[in-house]
Amino acid sequence: MINIWDYKNATKVKIKTHDGKSYVGLVAALEDYMDLYDESDPEYGDDNNDQITILTKENRHLGFRQKDIMSITDLSGVSLPQAVGQ
Repeated sequence: MINIWDYKNATKVKIKTHDGKSYVGLVAALEDYMDLYDESDPEYGDDNNDQITILTKENRHLGFRQKDIMSITDLSGVSLPQAVGQ
């Protein structure tokens, strides 16, 4: 399984999910599941639910749970096309 915390210093990443889709964007946040939810949540304490959020070139924030990610490629240093109007 992917450890999103290995990408805490990345600025741009490509994320491939288990459903075969790929997403590219700037790393906006890495979030510990236990900081996002409380103990009443049935999945509380499951590190598989830590999340990485990216900002796409379309200016959309997309969040991915660690357990839903097949691979992450660090694209830091690779240019990302600007969204229209920027």
